[in-house]
Amino acid sequence: MNKMTVRDIEVTSKKVLVRVDFNVPLDIKTGEITDDSRIIAALPTIDYLIDHDAKVILCSHLGRPNGKVVDELSLAIVANRLSKILRRPVKFVGDCIGHEVEMKVKNLICKDVLKENLINKKLQDGFAYLLDDENIDQALDIYSSFIQKNYRGIIISRQIDDFTIKYNNTKIFNLSLDKKEGLSTISSLNQLEKIIENNIKKHKIIIILDRIDFFLSIFPFNEIIKTFYRINDLIKNHKSILILRINSKLLNESELSLFNEEYIKLKSDKIFDIIIRDDLIDIIKYIENENKMNINVTFGDIGKKFNISKVTVKSRIETLINKDLIYSKKIGKTKILYLTELGEKVL
Repeated sequence: MNKMTVRDIEVTSKKVLVRVDFNVPLDIKTGEITDDSRIIAALPTIDYLIDHDAKVILCSHLGRPNGKVVDELSLAIVANRLSKILRRPVKFVGDCIGHEVEMKVKNLICKDVLKENLINKKLQDGFAYLLDDENIDQALDIYSSFIQKNYRGIIISRQIDDFTIKYNNTKIFNLSLDKKEGLSTISSLNQLEKIIENNIKKHKIIIILDRIDFFLSIFPFNEIIKTFYRINDLIKNHKSILILRINSKLLNESELSLFNEEYIKLKSDKIFDIIIRDDLIDIIKYIENENKMNINVTFGDIGKKFNISKVTVKSRIETLINKDLIYSKKIGKTKILYLTELGEKVL
């Protein structure tokens, strides 16, 4: 009997509820996942839906002994593991009904809408964006395109010398504890919030907020994130745009995850921001190491090394080839795998 699969239905821009088996085994003492093969098994479906611009909602259970909710058996740990594998935020909701669930689903944004806007540098009014990049060039490129469309602008940074005379309709604020002659200075979180609030009420604006490491060196992180939550609300309510540039090397994992939850991540132009799952990275590293020793790597070698089936090997190799990270060359009857130049740069 022929059965329909997810590939037989139209999913673009639609909410897709996926029942997954994430009932993974946990270490009794540490609570850590000891085997994530059930999560890995669901990746082809999840990847397909994401690639086809669906709003993906995953539901599963982990355990409820005697009908009682137990924190140690929360699916939050699974969401965290899936987020690391996918290299993208996965939001967790601790129930399947209720207002919180409805709001989370309602606020899901189709990747196709965002993708089109980000590719064309047409960001949407009322949204805050996170740019993880070591330099400010991409943020300024986007900013300039909006200023040319008669937006008012605010640039808040410690790198004032880079752009004090470049943009019309722009207010410049220097992040510093010390005042400089001829420059407006922001030295506190309260001052930052007030300046944005006062300006945003008068005009629809685009804001670059750069170098938040200034605040990290002075204020507790919980004060910083609460301030940024309120600023984000201002952006939404007044249909403006905020680009927050950070250097993720200056944040720990939990701090970074809070920003990722609140902001839409802008893809950096840099090569190392290609989204690649951990299991695929492992394959690339294995091929690289073997190639360095002049050892040919075949599809079968991948299966043996990572203890995965032929179907899974084929799927992962196809994904890497489609991303132009590896290529296969037929030698006799055997296909040998090699890294592309792009694959080498990723590592």
